[in-house]
Amino acid sequence: VQSVAADGTAVALPFSALGVAVVGDALLCVRHGELSVLSAPGDSGRELWVRRPDGSERWFATVRDLWGQAPVASGTDRFAVAVFGEPQGYEIVEFDLASGERVATTRWASPPWIGTATVGWLVSGAPSGRASGLWHLQPGGALRLLVPGPYVRGVDLAADGLWISTHEATGSGLVFAPLELV
Repeated sequence: VQSVAADGTAVALPFSALGVAVVGDALLCVRHGELSVLSAPGDSGRELWVRRPDGSERWFATVRDLWGQAPVASGTDRFAVAVFGEPQGYEIVEFDLASGERVATTRWASPPWIGTATVGWLVSGAPSGRASGLWHLQPGGALRLLVPGPYVRGVDLAADGLWISTHEATGSGLVFAPLELV
């Protein structure tokens, strides 16, 4: 992996990661395996780090047990990660990039899939006690159902509209919907 130094030269950053996302000038890295139950610093398991262009790093969380999704950014100051495991079930945990603090956690009845949005995240799944569909998860944990149904996945939510993909036994498709119709 390479980064660009302040003077514009390429700087080699030799590290490995299972998942990487970009937030502002930082890389969010998942190392050493799959994500799951959040734990305390020093616990054994898989680690979630932020790596800056100068090569400095900061630990955010260690995860263990089952499976998860790579971090997904929202703007330049927040990111979320899907965390799956027993006994807590399915969660999406939101972090503040500047402080490293957990900002919000939402629980899901089905495994969520997280996509990008201009603000917050697009999440396909079923929040605990709610219908399955495509949800807009806003920073801080507020949820809004955009499209009901189990076969919809968000691709992008921008100022002008929503791109979604549909997945059914009869085939898949990509659809754009102006925001006033959502």
